[in-house]
Amino acid sequence: MSTINDEKIDVGKTETLVYSAEVQKAIDEILPSDDPLDKPDFDTIDHINKLFPTEQSLSSIDDVINSLECKVDSIDNDIRSVIRGQIDVNKDGKAELEEAQRYIKHLFSQIREIKQKAEHSEEIVKEITLDIKQLDCAKKNLTTSITTLNNLHMLVSGIESLRGLTTKRKYGEIVMPLQGVTDVMKHFKNYTDIPHIAQLSTEVKQLQTSLATQIMADFREAFSGPNAKNFVPNRQMTEACLVVSILEPKVKDELLEWFIDIQLSEYTHLFDSAEDVAWLDKLNQRYAWFKRQLLQCEEKFRAMFPVQWELSERIAVEFCKITKNELSKLMVKRKNEIDVKLLLFAIQKTVAFENLMAKTFNGNTIVQNYEKSSNNLTKQSIINTETEDILQPFSEDLQISDALENMPSLTEKNEPKQNASPFYGLISDCFQPFLYIYIDSVDKNLSELIERFVSDNKITLAKENIDDQTASVLPNCADLFLFYKKSLVQCTELSNHNPMLALATVFQKYLKEYATKILEVNLPKISHPATSLTTNVSNMTKDLIKDLQLLPSGMTETSVKNINCTPQELAKILY
Repeated sequence: MSTINDEKIDVGKTETLVYSAEVQKAIDEILPSDDPLDKPDFDTIDHINKLFPTEQSLSSIDDVINSLECKVDSIDNDIRSVIRGQIDVNKDGKAELEEAQRYIKHLFSQIREIKQKAEHSEEIVKEITLDIKQLDCAKKNLTTSITTLNNLHMLVSGIESLRGLTTKRKYGEIVMPLQGVTDVMKHFKNYTDIPHIAQLSTEVKQLQTSLATQIMADFREAFSGPNAKNFVPNRQMTEACLVVSILEPKVKDELLEWFIDIQLSEYTHLFDSAEDVAWLDKLNQRYAWFKRQLLQCEEKFRAMFPVQWELSERIAVEFCKITKNELSKLMVKRKNEIDVKLLLFAIQKTVAFENLMAKTFNGNTIVQNYEKSSNNLTKQSIINTETEDILQPFSEDLQISDALENMPSLTEKNEPKQNASPFYGLISDCFQPFLYIYIDSVDKNLSELIERFVSDNKITLAKENIDDQTASVLPNCADLFLFYKKSLVQCTELSNHNPMLALATVFQKYLKEYATKILEVNLPKISHPATSLTTNVSNMTKDLIKDLQLLPSGMTETSVKNINCTPQELAKILY
């Protein structure tokens, strides 16, 4: 609140207090009054003139004086009452303050007592919980000791029972104890520093090794022994496979590798590189033999091997690997005998077989083998390697032989695509290094096509008085681009790597020949010196060649298949 200005104005012998505007406003809000004596701008002379406006009114001056004196006495009485009341209020306030202080002291004392009792209760609870913690720790240790003793008893008894069952070859009864012993040994993994546990661990490993050796011997006896031809899958061999599933994974891998070699041994003899049936024209017989062999194997051994082993898929994968290696070696030896028809026939049959395998199997074993073999490789290093091997399309120094020499070895397969089956390319990749035969065939066909265009009757675009709007389109132009379209589609189905770049080089070569041997020879002769049709067509040809340079590297298989020979459609693809 603003301070009161104690400005004093002397009027005769009286003193008038003058308050600031803020204080006066507050007084008016709290004590509103219509009495002119309460106004801050009260003027004594004006007030007297209002009371006695005329001389006749002075006759009532005594009454006015008496009224004012009564009012003064009333105000004095009010002031005295307020002062006395204020004195009583001060006394009551002091008494109440002393009473409040007394209550506060009493409250503090109660809080202190509660705090002391809480500390005492906390100490009691700590003593109680200490005993509970000790009991809980003892219970936990006791439970662990009982569990460990039970596991130790199971381990010792399991080892003894396994020894007897192994000797008797009761594989069906071995499965449960062996699984139990294997699980118990995981519990004792942190106790191998104890001599007795270390000894038991050694005995378990010896038992597992003995079981693996014994089962392998049983399989060799069954499939390679004197009575191998008369062998019929029995319950003992099925139970032996269940035992192998519990042993280390390498035991199962060794058994499957040996068994698959047995199943495909006939294939390697029948289709030896020295046999006529091994050549590409008899490639379909390889796949027919495998289909029959796979059906026989599934019918005969389906119940013997566990489903999670995926035996049929493993046999198919191994067959594909053997076939790829054998065909690669054979084509290198007899590459002079390979023509484009034979090559395309072999690729067609191989791709059809891979599609069949992709529909039959999911390729889990291929992915697992890839993950094991690529632990030391990173995806970035693979991308960098591929980038260094890629050649720029339509380079002046790029030749077909150069492109195919730099083709990456297809034995170094990249990571399988997420949406593609791993079987795609498992065999057909061996044909990639020989796709230069297809490129050479396209080169030869284009050469013959250009020669046929040249030998045909030349079309006169313009004899005289002809302009650009009335120019005709060469009919052989549609034939050329139709051949380009078919070649692009076919090459996309075969490969979208360096063979596509080599094909682009061939396209560049014969576009230039077509421009020089066909277009320039048949350009119309016109007499317009300002706008030469020869210059316009030559520029258009150069622009077309530049645009086609981007076609193989930037065009997907879908866009290639959608090309039509009309100028409008071709313009949409190029631009």
